[in-house]
Amino acid sequence: MTKCNVRSLLRDRTSALHRQAENALESKAPIESRQGLSKFLGCMLMVHTRFRTEYDRAAELAGLQTQSGLLIKALQDDLNISSDATIQTSICDDHFSLGVGYVLEGSALGASMLKKRLTALDIEHPCYLTHVTTTSKTRWPKYVKYIDTCEETDPVVAGALLTFEYIIAHAERPDD
Repeated sequence: MTKCNVRSLLRDRTSALHRQAENALESKAPIESRQGLSKFLGCMLMVHTRFRTEYDRAAELAGLQTQSGLLIKALQDDLNISSDATIQTSICDDHFSLGVGYVLEGSALGASMLKKRLTALDIEHPCYLTHVTTTSKTRWPKYVKYIDTCEETDPVVAGALLTFEYIIAHAERPDD
């Protein structure tokens, strides 16, 4: 497998779940309403908390600064909730972690579009969107350059698929 095929493979093998995750968030947590924005942020908090270890490991492998702690704190501040010290079970295989990172680093690019939508609606940006988009334009190219060097792709794809499935599950959860 050549270097540039890893990213293409990920895109091809995860595209259906990627669309499903976007659709679930758009329909179940529309950011244009206060309730929808809160549900979106709550979903992102669940995802970043669950995959914190893997996301940070993926960043380390790609030579990027870890940011899970900062993003989780921003989400907690946006939702006005205190820290939950619950440790989530992790599957911290390096390749699996790279798949998690692929989804979360990629979602930072999508967050830029969400910020533009909120600006057009004259809605204040949550801290999370500000933090996640601040470095996304420099992080993504470095990340995919690294991920394209992977030779063992099945665990990378598995990590990405599980992350999308987790996003869908939390977006589609009934409101508490």
